[in-house]
Amino acid sequence: MFSPDLRYIFYDYGPLGVELKNNLKALWWKWMTKDHDNIVGIDGAIITNPKVWEASGHLKSFVDPLVECKKCHRRFKADDIPGDKCPDCGGELTAPKVFNILVPTELGVIEGEKLKAYLR
Repeated sequence: MFSPDLRYIFYDYGPLGVELKNNLKALWWKWMTKDHDNIVGIDGAIITNPKVWEASGHLKSFVDPLVECKKCHRRFKADDIPGDKCPDCGGELTAPKVFNILVPTELGVIEGEKLKAYLR
């Protein structure tokens, strides 16, 4: 039986949904940029060359230790949790795992010739 993992659902919007989404984006853009004299908008690339992250040191150090509660499945930065119990339900926590904040992807269509890049 198919059981979707709700953390990985993507949405497609129909005619009314896309109008609502675009109106909300336009309103947010106005509030955040147009209504302020000292703020300007930019539209940056979503995919970034790894050399940018390498030069900034992010490739080596942009990770957080992550723990998960075995009972309620909430996740926390290990550095933020005092002790070894879940602050929400008191459940046991997993061993810390490395959580890389950069999301890797590949550019290209031919196997073996793809270039590594990262999503912002």
